Amino acid sequence: MKNADSEQIEKKRRKRKIKPRPCVARTLPPGITLLAIRHGANKPFGVQWIVGDDRPQAYFATTGELVVKIDELLEARREGEIALVPSRADIASWREFKRAIGDTPPHEVIAGWMAWRDTHAPKKSGLKVSAAVADYMKLQLDRLNNKPDRLLEPSTYSQKRLKLTRFADRFGAKLLADVTGPEIKTWAIEELPKLLGMATVSRDFIKDHIKKASELYQHYRKEVPDNPTKTIELGKDTREKPDAIAASKLLGLLLYALENDRGTLCRLTCEVFAGVRPSTVARLMREDINLVSKSLTIRKRAIKTVTRHYITTMPPVFWEWMQAGWDHPDAFHSEIKSDWMHRKTRLLIAARIPIPRNSLRHAFPSYHVAVNESADKTALIMCHEGAKMLWDRYVGKADKGDGERLFSATPANVRTLIDEQLAIEDIRLRASPTSLPP
Repeated sequence: MKNADSEQIEKKRRKRKIKPRPCVARTLPPGITLLAIRHGANKPFGVQWIVGDDRPQAYFATTGELVVKIDELLEARREGEIALVPSRADIASWREFKRAIGDTPPHEVIAGWMAWRDTHAPKKSGLKVSAAVADYMKLQLDRLNNKPDRLLEPSTYSQKRLKLTRFADRFGAKLLADVTGPEIKTWAIEELPKLLGMATVSRDFIKDHIKKASELYQHYRKEVPDNPTKTIELGKDTREKPDAIAASKLLGLLLYALENDRGTLCRLTCEVFAGVRPSTVARLMREDINLVSKSLTIRKRAIKTVTRHYITTMPPVFWEWMQAGWDHPDAFHSEIKSDWMHRKTRLLIAARIPIPRNSLRHAFPSYHVAVNESADKTALIMCHEGAKMLWDRYVGKADKGDGERLFSATPANVRTLIDEQLAIEDIRLRASPTSLPP
């Protein structure tokens, strides 16, 4: 019999329809389950294990603490201190299998299974790549047009369509089952850049095209069980991480907005101090931000991943800058992405601060990780399920001192911080050997 607490937890989970979602890249035995990440909670990473009829749970602040707990459970299992049992479905399946084989020796069971596999091998699919891509994109368009609960963002749909159209242009006449991993790799690394007239392409460009092809094969896994993209290895990424935008530029941009265009300050704060995507920033409404509870709610329709997020771990300066622009009538005037992008472009031109596209989202995690020396909190703020994507795609080279200066900047002291930095740079310039007279 389950105890009352365990039954209550199970009822809550079924009611909220939370599915276990892995946050640690490892294979766990039956009886240990990684729980869904609780975004915005102080201890978001959870694990559940089975001991008899009980299902205890534990939550932790970091994935490192979670891994330590899992290691303790595995060690206790090896020592016989606890008995992690398989699920009821696993037990029922095993009993059914034992009844089916009866007293047949194991080697005969294996030989019979291999003979059955050879005679019942799946037939080669006659589906062509062009037809597969066309049908797959129709399904994605239905997800995009699903009202009122849209299941796919327009930007995600356009990227899928672009990359899979290129894939169909190259392999459209071939059967989906005939395309091999080496062919896809050669297409993404060599053929596609030449076709587009690109001298060099980034590693992310190659990975994104292969990923979209992999999603196509995953959709048709019944017709083509062997996904050729799984055999592709790009090797270790040896590139140096790019430098983050200078903190002085970010401070200068905030100061200009504070003094000349407060209508942009709230949305700009979300990009600079929380790394929110520009497309999501454009769709934020005033009711999504709670100055009392200091929380930011990102609705499903406002984010590319179509997943609701509730964030409470932003740095303290986030709320001071948000308060500075809160009362401006134009702070949340539109939910159209192009409107916000045009306003931000005009702000950058007026402030004479060149900042490449989408680089504010990359600058925030670079400085935040440099200051906190931990990527777990940063990943939660960025709405990532773990730190892997953060390290792979977002975190660049950033100085801890610059990060501390950025996250200590408030509307009251930002001009002082900029003046101090200019004075330091002037002293360095004067002390430079190249500035001395011959």
